[in-house]
This record gives sequence, structure tokens and C-alpha cells, in this order.
Amino acid sequence: MKVSGHSLIVGVTMAGKTTLVKRLAGHFSNAGTPVIVLTAFKHDPWPADFVTDDPDEFMRVVFNHTRCLVIVDEAGEYAGQYDKTMMTLATRGRHNGHLCMFIAQRANMINRNIRVNCRNLFLFRSSKQDCELLANDFVADGLEGGSKLNDGECLAFLGNGDPVKINVFD
Repeated sequence: MKVSGHSLIVGVTMAGKTTLVKRLAGHFSNAGTPVIVLTAFKHDPWPADFVTDDPDEFMRVVFNHTRCLVIVDEAGEYAGQYDKTMMTLATRGRHNGHLCMFIAQRANMINRNIRVNCRNLFLFRSSKQDCELLANDFVADGLEGGSKLNDGECLAFLGNGDPVKINVFD
């Protein structure tokens, strides 16, 4: 699976969001791409070059580097409190060559301007409301099935075409 452009990863707790992103981070890291992570859970190991729970420190590191995989775990928490900071990351990050991934439990926790700056969507089990919201934002048919996914399953929408169901626990 080739991921290009920013990504939004959403779904209920324990559905597999972090597992997916950690695997992707490992692939990027193994290919020589620096990985920068903002997470409320610093004790949780990431295959990353830099991990912090401080949004200001995170942004300094992000904008002092180029061509990194930039991950915001629990983006719903950070986006609400640091909306302007997250918007800057979504709109200007690609100008530094960054590929950003925003992980959240609910789509509506993420500012719409951040959502629509994401080319890719990894939709884990979510409410029908969130599935409809994302279908509109990503102009994608087939996302309404996101409310019926099992743990580990997600619909991967990589910018165009139809979403593809994948299982991250396999």
C-alpha cells in the first residue's frame, strides 16, 4: 500500500488505529524517512526518531526538518486545544515535504479544514454519523459500511477509487 499525502485515521478505541500507524511508521523509518510523533502517551513505544507530548516542542521539531512522517496521535484532543497549530501542520506541512497522519476516535473531533487537507482516509469502526461526514469530506462512496467493521478492519481510501477493506491484525 503506497501512502502519499496527508492521512486521517479514525475509529473507536481498540479498533487498530495505532497498530496500523505504528506499522506504517516502521516502514517509513526502515526506508530512511525520519518519523516525528506527538502523543499523549510518551511511554508507549513508537518506531520514531522523535516522540513528545509537548505540542510546542513538536511543532519546532517538525518545522526545523523536511521530508518526515509526522504523526499526531489522539489528534482529537490536540486539535481542539491547539486548532491553529494543527491547521498549520495540515496546510503547510506538505510544503516542507512532510506526510502527516492525524489519528482520532471521532471524525467530528477534527476541524473540517484539517480533514479536507488529508488525501487518504483509514476508517475503522465509527458511528454512522461519522461515516456520512467522512463520505462527504472525502467525496467517497462506500464509507457508510464503516459502522459495521470488526476490530482490526478498516476501509482504506487512498485519494481516489473505491475504499478497500484491510485487516491490520493479520
